[in-house]
Amino acid sequence: MSREDYSTTGSFKFLYLMAGVILSGTLGYTLIEGWSWFDALYMTVITISTIGYGEIQELSDPGRIFTIALIFTGVGVFSYGLKEQIENSTLLDRNELRRRRMLKTIRQLKGHTIVCGFGRMGQTVCEDLFRSEQDFVVIENDPTKCEIIKQQGYLYIEGDASDDNELIEANIESARAMVICIDSDADTLYTLVAAKNINPDIFSICRTNDEIAKVRLTRIGADKIVQPITVTGKEVARDIVLVTNQVPYYTADLSFCSEYNTYILEHPVEEGSDLIGSTGESLIETMNQRSFVTIGILNKHDQFTFISKFEGQIEPGDRIVGAGDISQGA
Repeated sequence: MSREDYSTTGSFKFLYLMAGVILSGTLGYTLIEGWSWFDALYMTVITISTIGYGEIQELSDPGRIFTIALIFTGVGVFSYGLKEQIENSTLLDRNELRRRRMLKTIRQLKGHTIVCGFGRMGQTVCEDLFRSEQDFVVIENDPTKCEIIKQQGYLYIEGDASDDNELIEANIESARAMVICIDSDADTLYTLVAAKNINPDIFSICRTNDEIAKVRLTRIGADKIVQPITVTGKEVARDIVLVTNQVPYYTADLSFCSEYNTYILEHPVEEGSDLIGSTGESLIETMNQRSFVTIGILNKHDQFTFISKFEGQIEPGDRIVGAGDISQGA
């Protein structure tokens, strides 16, 4: 339950209790003193409000006892209502102060990642980004999920990711990458368009299972499309880590072991590379100096050869497959 809902619930509870006290008081005076409904209602109101106009008619002893009980009940209900209002105001003030502090922190971020949606994939992406010590901000419009995000200690914006204002609050102008893992393909499209309008250079990964949506997302600038059926949140997080760290040459394509900060990577060999002409033995030695353990070679025809069986020479367009430490760079 959001703070606003909590405040509204408390107000309704106070009104229900007050209505119950007035009804009980009116009924009590009618039955005990035999007064008319209007006289009984008037006596109840001036009693619980402690105005003290005096008795409108002579009260019997049972009536006076009832009046004493009614005064205590009325004062108790008023005290409860005042307490609720003070607590709600304090909570709202604290939440607003916390929100302002978080927005200030977000405004100071540079090269961070924006994660839109905190579903199963979004949660996994956030976990791995947090473990990799990457700066990120979550945008989520579900208050229940926002409570979970807050408990995890992540920076977040509660709102619609396709809204320009929410993206600006997430400091998209200074962000380097974004992951859009929203359930609705339409919302994903709107979010990507909004993001690219503000920051055309942002690296974007979008989640979808629909082939038509995949084509449309690619047309409007998505850098990578992932399908949850075949791609996990860990793989998405790995790609983001590579992008935000600007690791030269590498394009992640296989797997990631977060415990050891080790990635299975592909190292493309481009024209002019000093690796061209290398044999298997010299390649291993060169790559070891770059904190990269060579496993094999993927040639330009996508044919794989284990490095122990590689007998040719490296050519432009080949890809070196191996394990690398993200902290060491290329």
